[in-house]
Amino acid sequence: MLSISSDIWPVYAAHIVLEFARDMDTGTRYVRLLYNFDEKVIAGAPSAWVTYDHFEKHVRAYIPNDYYASCNAAAGAVGEEHLQEEIPTFLIN
Repeated sequence: MLSISSDIWPVYAAHIVLEFARDMDTGTRYVRLLYNFDEKVIAGAPSAWVTYDHFEKHVRAYIPNDYYASCNAAAGAVGEEHLQEEIPTFLIN
């Protein structure tokens, strides 16, 4: 998805961390991706820290336009109450 690849399967208990930061002078937001504590560079980025806009541009294609409609098929499996939880703003239009 973010053009970060490895030819091996993730190890047991592998984890992904998204670290967010803001430049207090300019207000610019940044994101960094860590996979098992190793920095990963997102496609088209010069370094591990990218602007939030760059990150959002790359993940938007994988986010459903209608989150609730996309989840309806799974509603019976997880329960209707889970579909009403707050969704992070970058996940919805």
